[in-house]
Amino acid sequence: MKLSNIGIIFVIVFLCLIVGVDTKEQLLVAITNQKLKIDQQIDNAVDDSISSLVEFDSTDVINLNKESAVEQFYKSLAANMGVLDNKTKRDLLKVYVPVILVTDLDGFYINYNVADKEGILRNVWTEKMPYSIEENGVVYSFFLGEQRDYIRILDNGTMKEGTWQELKNEYPNSELLKHFDEYRRKVIINSIEEKMKFYINQHNRIASQYGITYNFSLPTISDDDWKRTIDDISMMVMFQGYQYGTSRTMVYNRYTIGGARVSKQNMYYIQQSTDGRKYYHKEDCELLTDKSDVYTTKKEAAQQGAFACPICKP
Repeated sequence: MKLSNIGIIFVIVFLCLIVGVDTKEQLLVAITNQKLKIDQQIDNAVDDSISSLVEFDSTDVINLNKESAVEQFYKSLAANMGVLDNKTKRDLLKVYVPVILVTDLDGFYINYNVADKEGILRNVWTEKMPYSIEENGVVYSFFLGEQRDYIRILDNGTMKEGTWQELKNEYPNSELLKHFDEYRRKVIINSIEEKMKFYINQHNRIASQYGITYNFSLPTISDDDWKRTIDDISMMVMFQGYQYGTSRTMVYNRYTIGGARVSKQNMYYIQQSTDGRKYYHKEDCELLTDKSDVYTTKKEAAQQGAFACPICKP
């Protein structure tokens, strides 16, 4: 073979390698950008749903409207992802959300999917499940929020409730009350994990009906995120198995947590005005008609290029 032919072959191989590497880099950049975009879309949807989750009555007692929160989550997610007017794509989003967790002060709920004979998905809620454990025939139940030092004890049909410091002397042999903080955290997390794993695994059968082969499973949740989840009322959304563009091997997986103690008065909604400018509004602004783009601080809203609404003056 002539030396010139060898040189030509070398150049062709080199160019193929360069083009291959460049294509992979472009794909990675595109996926990274898409991930950041989806992150923002899901965060906005969770923040928007949180504003619907907590309701205060006339005496400032907290009530949870979890049905409204989940409905608002899916509506906001569909709007953020540009499929609000496409029922098929809007319903398909539910397939990528195996469970939604809502923690209350004395127990938790899980929202999961069931499919009817026609394959139509419905959201179903579990009953409230307490943060409880049994030790030597005695059932101990824990609390979140300002009641985190309280404990409820069911002992031989008798119910007792108070701080663990007040009750520990009645149960001197209880390892749980000797190491209250450690046990409380472990019991709450284990209770939630056990149920979430069950319903996520059950979701795999439903997803397969839609041709999704991804194996849904409970991801590893960091200690910091567990602390946010079990510190007070919160909402955790699992979003898994969502395919990046035309990639068949790379999928989007993420869990997002929203704390429900942020009051509605501290939520700011961005909406584009008829003059082409974007403004951020308070919840009760008379000009506000679209609540899909929500932020928890004025600074975050301003960073999106929005101006303060001249009417509600947030």
